[in-house]
Amino acid sequence: MQIIDKIDVDEIKLENKMEREIMRYRKFYYGVLNQDGKIEKRPIDVDIKNYAKYVLVEGSRDEKREILNCLRSKLELKDKTLYLKITGKNK
Repeated sequence: MQIIDKIDVDEIKLENKMEREIMRYRKFYYGVLNQDGKIEKRPIDVDIKNYAKYVLVEGSRDEKREILNCLRSKLELKDKTLYLKITGKNK
């Protein structure tokens, strides 16, 4: 299990970012590649955590920073190792 699977994320922020990326891709696909009708224009069901993993591996520095801003959990970098900082939830 990867650390991203354990992290609490702001799913609304991530969903909004992912939707913007899907729309950007579709505009590119239809506008630049002139590929009308080859991709369905219906909503795409994508796992939020898989999207975050992809961006953290393949994304630009700014895209990675935007994903990290969607995390609710605290991360700690110590001796080149990333730790998930567990804290009690107070309501």
